[in-house]
Amino acid sequence: AAATRRCAASARRPVVDAGALDVLLVVPGLLDAGRVQVARRNWAMLRPRACIVPTWQRCGDDPDLDEAIDGPIDGEEDGPRLPYLSEACDVPRVPTKGTGGYVAQLKFVLPAHVQALGVRWVFVVLDDVRLFAGEFDAKPFFRIATRNDLDVASPAIRRAHSRRFPEMRPRHAELTNGAVGRRVAKVELFATAFTRDAYHCFHDLADVEMNAEGYGYPDWLPGYCSLRGEKFAAGVVDVFRASHGLPGRRDAWTKSYSDSAASKARKEMAKWYATRGVQLVRASRNVTGFLYDSDDRPSSS
Repeated sequence: AAATRRCAASARRPVVDAGALDVLLVVPGLLDAGRVQVARRNWAMLRPRACIVPTWQRCGDDPDLDEAIDGPIDGEEDGPRLPYLSEACDVPRVPTKGTGGYVAQLKFVLPAHVQALGVRWVFVVLDDVRLFAGEFDAKPFFRIATRNDLDVASPAIRRAHSRRFPEMRPRHAELTNGAVGRRVAKVELFATAFTRDAYHCFHDLADVEMNAEGYGYPDWLPGYCSLRGEKFAAGVVDVFRASHGLPGRRDAWTKSYSDSAASKARKEMAKWYATRGVQLVRASRNVTGFLYDSDDRPSSS
């Protein structure tokens, strides 16, 4: 009875703030109650026009998660606070039969939804990535991405599985001549901002049946967008950082999928495309240039 009452009370409808930052925040899949607070605080760092946080558990499956999403339902007053997640964001329940990757949740966020909201950017932030005051500032981050004509942008990522994704580690100390970041061939998905066109391209590439866990997509996206005749410029804005996982742990929280299954799915998807004459080519990790927050930039950039 309590679970039924809570689920019935979870029908809050967050308001789309037309005057806010022209960004749609998407957190593609909450694993547990502990990550709800991360999503709430990330929302507060951005104050986006709209926010969507799908979770693959039905209301009632995890009472702790339900309570964290919806907050108290008995009218308690707790003074000034952040909005509960269901007050700030749409939290659709998207059961995916145990496939814990982010792709299934993102496929429910249609390019048409993005177009209708009128936002310029879709900011996809995984549920174990945190944005901190003093390390990330949304307005200048998106200003830099826009000024440098990027289609995909990310802050540098602390603890980003550094052996696998060295290009995502902070490199601010290595930059010279006023650069604020690097142009790169690809951006790994931790806290990734897509323009509307780039998100549409990613959405078309993503395949829930073949590859729900998401391995391979950042590598393939530049070439796939080029095959569609679309430009693709990516960058890591090193003057801003996000943190992956929790202090005291290694690189991340517990994964909701296995590495072996994700690697197998990546191979199968590449093979499927190859049989149809399309080569999903892995992108280089090379730095291709630099990013600036000024029109006065070195001629060599």
